[in-house]
Amino acid sequence: MAEPTGGASSGATLAALQEQYFFLDRNFSELFAACTTDAQRDVLRADYVQARDNYLKARLEAFAEDDPMVAGLRDQIEQAQGEVERSAKELADVSATLELITKAVNLASRVVVLGA
Repeated sequence: MAEPTGGASSGATLAALQEQYFFLDRNFSELFAACTTDAQRDVLRADYVQARDNYLKARLEAFAEDDPMVAGLRDQIEQAQGEVERSAKELADVSATLELITKAVNLASRVVVLGA
């Protein structure tokens, strides 16, 4: 089994969580402005905070990158992030975009638990 990566290294799992958080950070103002209700703004804020926390926790963890569970969740995170980015680019339906963001952030939360 390969050595776990994480911490100060730039493993694939950490990179996926970083991309998720940095994307939300770069696009927060635009996404926030697109929200039409306080409930939507609350969801966006909560997802942003969770993405940040996931990334910060992951920086301190090591992930067994070749573990099938880690690899599977990472693949799902990367796929979900692609969907988020496509949806946010068009921003035709802010509710659908928020649902995708929540799904992606929840996947990230699951992989953070697997860090050692």
